[in-house]
Amino acid sequence: MKERLNLYVADIVTAYEFARDMKGHHNDNMVRQRGDRQIFIDDFRGKLAEIALKRYLERKRHIVSNIDFEIYDRGEWDKNDLIIDENINISVKSSGLKANYLMIETHRFNADGTYSYKNHDGSEIKVDYYAFLNIGIGDEDETGYTEYTDGIAFMGVNDRNSTWQDVPEKRKVFWCYLKGFISHEDFWRLKKKANRGIYANLSDLNEVWGGNFLAMRPDFIENDKKWLQKDNYIINTQILTRVF
Repeated sequence: MKERLNLYVADIVTAYEFARDMKGHHNDNMVRQRGDRQIFIDDFRGKLAEIALKRYLERKRHIVSNIDFEIYDRGEWDKNDLIIDENINISVKSSGLKANYLMIETHRFNADGTYSYKNHDGSEIKVDYYAFLNIGIGDEDETGYTEYTDGIAFMGVNDRNSTWQDVPEKRKVFWCYLKGFISHEDFWRLKKKANRGIYANLSDLNEVWGGNFLAMRPDFIENDKKWLQKDNYIINTQILTRVF
């Protein structure tokens, strides 16, 4: 059962400014695949999820690390999103309001389930649990899904001088739901592989989750978000639990 989490204006402003300032700090391959606008949206959504989850965990009487708002150079990764009770590493994953799958690109992992890259400081990536949150932004609401990329194009992707006060009131609508947690061990054991080139929709992902093999579709289009652009490991969020 998903749980709605509160988002406050200060949270949204902080995440917005972070996403805006991240422009230009992504590797070229990422920009080609998603584009500046989509990267901005993903950064914005991801930081909102971290902020909301930190407050949730603190309300549950956990000790939670500070959120990392540092802007790293191209090719560098931030450390684990949140550390709770000083020794449990949480990787925070988020997607749109209607998303039902936790998805991580397969190239991030070695064959044994360890991460194939390191933190920006050279240390090993260590994830104990993944958290998944649905974050709805602007025109994406509870009654129906609309294309949110145009809905938040106003948010200063190309203008670092824009401020939250410049955002029309009708766009200041956000939804946040916590779906739950899964340990890295269970993620690795239960994951299914969704191949590049299938539709990034519930129908195809359900087929994969049900154990069916789907190959790249003949009408696949590069750099179109309707299709998976890379191989992904997926987990249906219905199996996530509230361990914290």
